[in-house]
Amino acid sequence: MGRNVRAGDWVARWGGDEFAVGVWEGGEEGASVERVLGRVAEDLRENPAVLPNGEETRLTFSGGACWWKAGVGVRALVSKADEALYQAKGGDTVVHAD
Repeated sequence: MGRNVRAGDWVARWGGDEFAVGVWEGGEEGASVERVLGRVAEDLRENPAVLPNGEETRLTFSGGACWWKAGVGVRALVSKADEALYQAKGGDTVVHAD
């Protein structure tokens, strides 16, 4: 995932198979988020994971996104993104909470 984000963005393991991606600034609201998450999803589709037994498997990507607005606290922001993630799970898609 780290190779698909821009300089200044960040990736952190959130728990289990969930990660948080911070995307800073970038043009139209949501546009940079879609590009970054689209690159992550494309990379997963094009590069199968190799299991310890040598078998290859393709991974899917489900994401929840939320655009920060002035006055919104971190907890509320993460909660909205998490709700969107659960709506997206299993669909190989990104859901925007906004």
